[in-house]
Amino acid sequence: MNFILTIALTQIIIAFYLLWNDFRKQSPEQFLLALLVVMFTHMATKFTLYVIINNQLLFNYTASSFSLGYGPLMFLYVQSKVSGHGSSRQRLFLHLGPFLAFTVFYGIVVALH
Repeated sequence: MNFILTIALTQIIIAFYLLWNDFRKQSPEQFLLALLVVMFTHMATKFTLYVIINNQLLFNYTASSFSLGYGPLMFLYVQSKVSGHGSSRQRLFLHLGPFLAFTVFYGIVVALH
């Protein structure tokens, strides 16, 4: 499992580097970069729980909020790629609201544990 998590983190870093070279402020790729940051944070959290803390119970049974961000970020990427323009802030918060709210809740629960 250590090897798989390490490979996943390495692939995310390489993909982030490749996208960052072609990054423009208003491009649809900003959603892909955000998706990669969420994926990296997810894998780094799992890596910390499994390898550094070595707590199998937390690794297996603690649901994290990161997977709530994958769908909306992919939707916003495809939508901005098809339409040719970005989304408004209101629309961003509408789609990413559950992810952001549960991430704050998850952070509080983990900090109190």
